[in-house]
Amino acid sequence: MQDMDTRIYYQDKEGAIHERVGKGPATGGHKYSDNIRVPANKVRANTPMAVCGWGNHFAHIRLYYVDRDGYIREECWDGGWTAGGLDAKKYRVSSTSGFMYALCTEKGGDPRVGFQASDNPQHVTEAFYNGGWSAAVLMN
Repeated sequence: MQDMDTRIYYQDKEGAIHERVGKGPATGGHKYSDNIRVPANKVRANTPMAVCGWGNHFAHIRLYYVDRDGYIREECWDGGWTAGGLDAKKYRVSSTSGFMYALCTEKGGDPRVGFQASDNPQHVTEAFYNGGWSAAVLMN
């Protein structure tokens, strides 16, 4: 992380997803701003959530969560927040799952998002971006 840039994402008790932004550890007296990133009416209660980022000072960030209809949603920061292309794929997450991960390459992103799909919750499904989104089930 450049200059101790820090981003923290969490869901509050009302269901909104927040982004806390600061530099350095809070224990060192550093101040953090707190912004609602996704309003509660768009987010599943107790949503699994995953974030990855790349570039200097978090030039690019991807936030993944589950919406109220059970679909994975992608929020993209590339100098401003926009909805991501993953939304159009309509990948549905198991209603009982709290599992999700996100990975990005350091240089170019290429996000990967793992989750338990509603139609195959006993396995991990991974969506991968490489010019477009596709998904596959990770088998043992």
